[in-house]
Amino acid sequence: MNATLQRICSVLALCMLFACSPGKNKSQQETTQADDAVTEPFGSYASLASSHVIAYQDSLLFFYNIDEDMVVPFHMQEPDEVFSFTFDPDGKHMYYIVVRKGKLTLRQATFTDGAPELEDLADLGLDKEDCIHQCTGENSNLVYRKGKLSFQSGFSWDGYGFLKTHIFTLASRTLQKDVGFDTVEQFFAGDKQETGEDKFVTKSEQLYYRSGKQLICVSNKLKLQEKREEDPVEYMWSEVSPDGSKVAFIAITMIVDLPHGPLCIANADGSNQRLLAEDAAANELPPLWVGNKLYFIDQDSELEAEKDGDCTTSLYVTDPTTNERSRMFDRVRRFAIKLPAK
Repeated sequence: MNATLQRICSVLALCMLFACSPGKNKSQQETTQADDAVTEPFGSYASLASSHVIAYQDSLLFFYNIDEDMVVPFHMQEPDEVFSFTFDPDGKHMYYIVVRKGKLTLRQATFTDGAPELEDLADLGLDKEDCIHQCTGENSNLVYRKGKLSFQSGFSWDGYGFLKTHIFTLASRTLQKDVGFDTVEQFFAGDKQETGEDKFVTKSEQLYYRSGKQLICVSNKLKLQEKREEDPVEYMWSEVSPDGSKVAFIAITMIVDLPHGPLCIANADGSNQRLLAEDAAANELPPLWVGNKLYFIDQDSELEAEKDGDCTTSLYVTDPTTNERSRMFDRVRRFAIKLPAK
């Protein structure tokens, strides 16, 4: 991989770590059980703490209780515009940023037996516009790691990414602004081991998954070399499902202003290889696992933008048996997944 591509991919990988109203799809080809989900405005928070929950958003934020097949409109609890959001791994809190008079404030939602308890954590002292990616138009992602939150600001066209990283420590409720590279590196330390990325190697433009002492090729049936232009195929993101039965990865097959390439999935033994999304390399929101199902956002060919800024992406999920994708909700810009409370 040449030096320019390496630099851009490094920025994108960091952005992925940082990572539409709930219209329901009526297509006969791509439907899921979420199409029949019940929407409950009130009295529906009781089981959220103990459930798998997808938070998804165009402009308004909704919770989808996977276990109860129920949609809850969080925006009826939170009056301010939600800018970005994430969950802690214990499933007890959602941390999110809201916009107030053009400025950003960090808030917390604590899940209990009833409606979540909401409170301010910090005035971030940042303008909303300074935290929007000028190349993709996406909001800066809020990321949780080991009791700390990070987010970015100050987009630069030189590296197609944000220049500044800010870290908020939850225990002391202190904010460090514009931290150095070493602090950012320490914040993300251990990610490759936690996601299983250290179990992948690349040989002759193919991706191999290390299972014990065996190397298993998980890309050889996808014909990725036919999609590439000049540079060899590279891989910028790869993860193992929590149950160890599947792997997912993004292949870089072309670079223009940013790297481009498909999101792929395969069984851990190399079988059932599938292309899930034609161009996922530039997406700042990484796919997320629940068990052996992969959730991700992709452009939706059935959606049309009636005006500039309209959302034309949808939330998809894979079938554990076939690895085929199906649409859960349309017009979704960003999402996060909450695990059952520990």
